[in-house]
Amino acid sequence: MSLNRETLLRSAQSLCNDFATKQPLDKVLDNFSSTNQDDIYCFEHGLKHSSVPFLGRIFRGRDGAKQYFELIATLLSYQDMRFTDYFVDVENKAVSVQGEATFTWLS
Repeated sequence: MSLNRETLLRSAQSLCNDFATKQPLDKVLDNFSSTNQDDIYCFEHGLKHSSVPFLGRIFRGRDGAKQYFELIATLLSYQDMRFTDYFVDVENKAVSVQGEATFTWLS
């Protein structure tokens, strides 16, 4: 599959839609590459803090992505999630996304 702008954008939109609609984790993870593990990473911007262990930390590979989503599920619930402003970087094979939702801290 060619990694052009449209392909990257569609993949990111599919991932975000699956996450926002609370699809099973395996379906969410299916949006990530199965052949280029080194290219997979999840990063949520923010200052590192022990009480919010997913901020400012890079989760690498499919296993890292799984760990990221599992960690979020143990700490947060959410509703009315939506994503906007997709920034596609074809050269680096990366998409940054801005989103919003109503989050509830579970701990």
